[in-house]
Amino acid sequence: MKSINGGESFECQHGPLECEGNMAQSCILNFLPEQDRQVSYVSCQMDFNADPRGWECAFRSGVNLVNAQQCAEGPLGVQLQLEAERRTRQIPLTFVPTIVFNDQFDQSLTDRAFTDFFGVMCELTNNGAVGC
Repeated sequence: MKSINGGESFECQHGPLECEGNMAQSCILNFLPEQDRQVSYVSCQMDFNADPRGWECAFRSGVNLVNAQQCAEGPLGVQLQLEAERRTRQIPLTFVPTIVFNDQFDQSLTDRAFTDFFGVMCELTNNGAVGC
């Protein structure tokens, strides 16, 4: 996602629906303060059958959909996307999407996360403890 005129609009590789989905995801994650709920949401979203805008997974994660939609359509959503863009520019991107854990890029973790995101998160957050 690339901002135009400081967030007046955004341009995405796969068009406007992708931008809309990115904005919704940023807002939804913003409303999920607990890491386990964030992981649950992202794991749900990584399913190819998931709603591309994220509303179904947000609902499953306990997000207030009215607040999330207001965010996605307002200045908070723009602010969150500009911050996501800033952070993305700090990563050596070679493939989109690239998954970064703890602000560090690791190709092995990224590769594994595409097939077992929840497992990778369990490993990283619980020091490999069984039964995450």
